[in-house]
Amino acid sequence: DLFLGVGDRFQYRLSVINAAASNHKGLVVYDVLPTIGDRNISNSAERGSEYRVELSEAITPPEGYKVYYTSSKEVYSQPMENILGNSNTTPNSDVVWTDTVSEEDLGSITAFQFVAEEGTVIQAKGRAEFVIPVKVIDTLAKDSYDMLEKKQSADRDSGTATYLVSTNSFGYRVRTFSGSNLESNYVRAQIPFAGFVIKKVDAENPETALSGAEFKLEKQNSAANLAAEGGAFSDTGGATELGSAGETWETIAENLVSGADGILSFRNLTEGTYRLTETKAPQGYMALNEPITVTITLDRVSMEYSVSIAGNEHAGNGKDPFLIENRKEVF
Repeated sequence: DLFLGVGDRFQYRLSVINAAASNHKGLVVYDVLPTIGDRNISNSAERGSEYRVELSEAITPPEGYKVYYTSSKEVYSQPMENILGNSNTTPNSDVVWTDTVSEEDLGSITAFQFVAEEGTVIQAKGRAEFVIPVKVIDTLAKDSYDMLEKKQSADRDSGTATYLVSTNSFGYRVRTFSGSNLESNYVRAQIPFAGFVIKKVDAENPETALSGAEFKLEKQNSAANLAAEGGAFSDTGGATELGSAGETWETIAENLVSGADGILSFRNLTEGTYRLTETKAPQGYMALNEPITVTITLDRVSMEYSVSIAGNEHAGNGKDPFLIENRKEVF
């Protein structure tokens, strides 16, 4: 699987291999860009994509091929057989194809096809390859976040993680091999999201879990980030509080209360600095004097998150939550 971040640009390659001992010609390659609720090329099953992938620039076809684009939504509900036809049927006339696309229209493209020019062949034991420049959509849809909320968090070495998945496959046919439409293997691209788990405990007896502690989680946005993004960024939306030195703190979650086991989980987070403020202490205990700083970093090679609280040696996952201590009130 490929691991990505929101807004990431990447390329993927479509390969058609001729395993026969003779040349093939008349190749057509058809790809529908992943989107929420999409189906496979034959429309026989769900692909299971949970976010949208868009073209990031116009496609450069290899020599001997032309590329055509469509923005029709029909490609999400009809099989390749209906969209492009085959050796015995005609293409769907309601699906309009164009051989150019402007930068402004890249986000509206739903599918594309490569068509071999006359005289272009795939050599025996050879292959044809097509490189597609794409990007994860800049802002995830509400439906994507709704799907994320329903997922179970998985423990990692540091913190927890949840993932959104996008799945792709492509269709192809050659005139010299019955002209039938065939479908490739599936590939997946995942967007990871970080999380962490805390446990409220008695400072004198850490085996005693504390219920009723109430917290608010905020994410820090520096002035530089605000200028670059044209405003405050929020993972899930929320109020923005202006801090010192041009910083803002955006509310990510609030009014979260620890249960009888003292556990509180935070999820669907991205890289950055967070502050966790205890807004209400457990009954009979003193509230924390200062917010807790939580730092989440992303290794762009492994696409693994690391979650840390200064001075707290725990992993912050379900098996080994960050222990947050409260002292009893003194009367």
